[in-house]
Amino acid sequence: MSCTNPCRALAERVCECKFNARAQNACLQEVENTASVREPTGEENERCEELLDLCSCDALERENFAVCGISGETAL
Repeated sequence: MSCTNPCRALAERVCECKFNARAQNACLQEVENTASVREPTGEENERCEELLDLCSCDALERENFAVCGISGETAL
């Protein structure tokens, strides 16, 4: 993951929190599809870098979606 930008790393972390391998794989495919279409801006990467320190599966389980940069129950 060393070549991954912060926003992709954040999205992959959210995928790791999905409830099973099938959901994780579908999430990772969606991340891949999005990454192939659009690169995040410098400002977006800075924000994602900040969120990487806060985002965790535990936070998502507590429905604290904002710390992972998402707005709703798209995480689980």
